Amino acid sequence: MMSLGPRPIRFFCPHYLRNLRYKDIEERLQKCFVLGGHKAYAIAKVAKEVEIILISSLHKKLVQKMFMIPANGIQDALTLVQKKHGSNFNCYIIPNGSVVLPQMK
Repeated sequence: MMSLGPRPIRFFCPHYLRNLRYKDIEERLQKCFVLGGHKAYAIAKVAKEVEIILISSLHKKLVQKMFMIPANGIQDALTLVQKKHGSNFNCYIIPNGSVVLPQMK
């Protein structure tokens, strides 16, 4: 833990420090995942500039609350883009986007 002002900054939530075995952490995340404030801010900041279409089984209203456009599959996502931008469009498809950090060159 470190402090940069009135509130301490924790690098891990206390319950993750009890047992750092990969399997235990994975099981905890699958049971109850909470998006950290820093991630929520990063997503909201990007979504102010570009449209993010999320292909997921998450409930549509939840996806919309995360500043994203829900889609059921790749074809659904491409249809959404085509309806908005016409048939001659450019887009990026990022498989496993939650673990990828794209960089523009």
